Amino acid sequence: MNRLLRNNRIFSFSVARALGIACALVSAPQPFSHAATVTDLTPSWNAVQFAGPGQSDYFDDQQTGNARSISDIVGNSSNPSFFYQFDDGGTPGNWTDGSLLFRVRLGAGDSSGFSRNLFVGMDANQDGALDLYVGVHNQGSADELAIYGTGSDLNISPNTTSITGPLQTFAETASNYHYAAVDTAETDLDSDRETDYFLSFALPYQSIVDWMQTESAISIDQSSSLSFVLATATQDNSFNQDLNGVPKTYDGSMTWQELGALSVGTSPSGISAIPEPSAGLALLLGSMTVFVRSRRRSK
Repeated sequence: MNRLLRNNRIFSFSVARALGIACALVSAPQPFSHAATVTDLTPSWNAVQFAGPGQSDYFDDQQTGNARSISDIVGNSSNPSFFYQFDDGGTPGNWTDGSLLFRVRLGAGDSSGFSRNLFVGMDANQDGALDLYVGVHNQGSADELAIYGTGSDLNISPNTTSITGPLQTFAETASNYHYAAVDTAETDLDSDRETDYFLSFALPYQSIVDWMQTESAISIDQSSSLSFVLATATQDNSFNQDLNGVPKTYDGSMTWQELGALSVGTSPSGISAIPEPSAGLALLLGSMTVFVRSRRRSK
């Protein structure tokens, strides 16, 4: 009897101690615990990294369409032209939900809103070819976010770009689209006496995952490494205005990598605003369950 009572006391103490550790882990503050939004101040965003040195885009290098700089992507070493965030939604065990957010710096704004197209091409298997396009389609009467396919061409260079669709569109709302003057100390990088603007948008990551599989037969989740090419356009089937990271005159037969237009690969989970619940916590709770069941069977 005394031995049974002593064992039960040890068991009760072990369970109580484990529960205390679990509660501490749950209540402990987590890094990057805010939900990412399109209106976040710039310090909350991550600059998209490129392998090449120097400014992140040239000034006044749009090909066609605007005398002003409303479609001119601008940036330098202190003020990046291209940012992103990821919000995984905090759903335990779900690695394909949440939102992928992008922010682009443009050389000027327009009081009537952004009225062109902006594309982010995505390389999801790090082979240098773009596997899916996402972006803003504000041409003509359309005001929407969209996902596009890659057509039948190679999509490894400007000259081999083919964009089809849109495959899926999303109405622009205050939660997924934001167009406003920059919030940085420097407000006019290209010295054209016009305030630079940020164009920010967010897309459901599950939709990107689904279309990546459908269009390019590539399976991704938030741990997958993604690289990006950024451009503006006057139409939603080509890169015909400003290609981020390259000057106005370039060789369109050169690959994205040769031009320096393809970003360094990064996984969404590496920049997540809300991390998945701690793996250590899940392991601890699982171990407690096994321990309790084994104790019950041994009685």
